[in-house]
Amino acid sequence: MYDLFHTDSIGGNNLGWYSSPEFDDLVTEARATVDTDERLSKFVEAERILLNKDVAVVPMNWYNGDQVFADEVENYHQEALGWVRYEQLSLKQ
Repeated sequence: MYDLFHTDSIGGNNLGWYSSPEFDDLVTEARATVDTDERLSKFVEAERILLNKDVAVVPMNWYNGDQVFADEVENYHQEALGWVRYEQLSLKQ
């Protein structure tokens, strides 16, 4: 969260130039917190600000897969690295 959305990261990986003092404070505190539960709580609250209050970013993929196909497609198999052997695909007759 720090590298992508903290104000200090503008000009680096914060490509959307997102800046929120409330978010920054929570992330900074969370990074310095030793207690795991307290740290998690701060990161969750920062995430709520990012996603629900400011809507600074809209997640588009939750890593469920990036391929779609119709029921008529046969021999569809996506390898562990994401490759699809398209030459093996066919349509049901």
